[in-house]
Amino acid sequence: MSDYPLEPLGNICEINPDTLAEASDPTRRYRYIDLSSIKEQKTDLRITPLPFAVLPSRARRRVAFNDVLLGTVRPNLKNFAIIESEDNDLLCSTGFAVLRSKKNISDPRFIFHVINSEIATRQLNALVTGSNYPAVNATQVADLLLPIPPLPEQKKIAEILSGIDKAIEARKRTADKITTTCHFVADEILQQAKYTYGSIKIKDCANRLWQGINTAADRVEYHERGVPILQAKHITSGQIDSGGARFLCEGDYSRYSCRFQPSVGDILFTNIGTIGKSAIVTTPSKFLVAWNIFLISPSDAIESEYLHCFMQVLDQQNYFHQHAAGNATKFINKTLISELEVPLPPREEQIKICARIKALSRAAKCSQDAASKHLELKTSLSADLLSGRKRVSI
Repeated sequence: MSDYPLEPLGNICEINPDTLAEASDPTRRYRYIDLSSIKEQKTDLRITPLPFAVLPSRARRRVAFNDVLLGTVRPNLKNFAIIESEDNDLLCSTGFAVLRSKKNISDPRFIFHVINSEIATRQLNALVTGSNYPAVNATQVADLLLPIPPLPEQKKIAEILSGIDKAIEARKRTADKITTTCHFVADEILQQAKYTYGSIKIKDCANRLWQGINTAADRVEYHERGVPILQAKHITSGQIDSGGARFLCEGDYSRYSCRFQPSVGDILFTNIGTIGKSAIVTTPSKFLVAWNIFLISPSDAIESEYLHCFMQVLDQQNYFHQHAAGNATKFINKTLISELEVPLPPREEQIKICARIKALSRAAKCSQDAASKHLELKTSLSADLLSGRKRVSI
């Protein structure tokens, strides 16, 4: 519940106040904002101005400084943004509702934050119609019932939440820089090891290298209940999360052609390029590996942890995604994995390199976690401020 009165959004802002007619000057140039121009609720205005005549038919809505854009197509994606440019050459798609605050009644930044609130989200999701093109219309947007405090409180709430947004952006930029630096340094470490000691192909340093089912001899048949089937989604952040794995029931084994049992020290790697994650088997396990996972069993020439670090560095560089084949779903083939060249220093040096790369990964994760905590704070505080559970002092 809200401690502020609920009012229709249309009471505090104009909806789509300025629309161009089809007969507008065809030579006038505009920068066109469509739904794809919104990234993390920021508008990318690095757009080439084009004559009105060549713009899409949906380019009709004029936008001005401090207007708020609400994406009406799939509103659950929250393609929302506030216009921070004072230029007068901006047009947006009719896939947006343009919200312009009413003078002395509402604050534009408050409007931006309140349409992101939980109460707005619930209403928008309930109003969506259509399957191929799920959307809400301008009338429904105007009728959204939202908590509206007096204007001085709106301004104060907007100031607080916008300040947290700036802190989150700064944290994200720092986290991105640290992450990029860590990835670069990890790659440099491996490149130096390759230059100093040479390299070896994975197929030459693996006792086993399997992808799905290769031959009938690769099968490990289980005819018992309670055997988990491990899938790509269960390999996250270098760990095996078998807690969500479905379990093999009596008769289920006939549906799965890929049955092999990993050993401690084996590396499991997803062969879907958009996921590209690896994990080490650290405890004796008895589960089946689904068809979309590679199993690499390192030989004595290479440390499992070191090979795992190498695979993770390649994943961070999007190597597997870039080399995957396919359109909608990209797959990595066994040849690509088997021909990969791994730097091969002595085992003691492998352990040291692995420790350094792990330390870099921890630093990157710490910076990312700090950004996430700021976002959690903003989410919690936003709910309290926008509902009036916490009142601001004016």
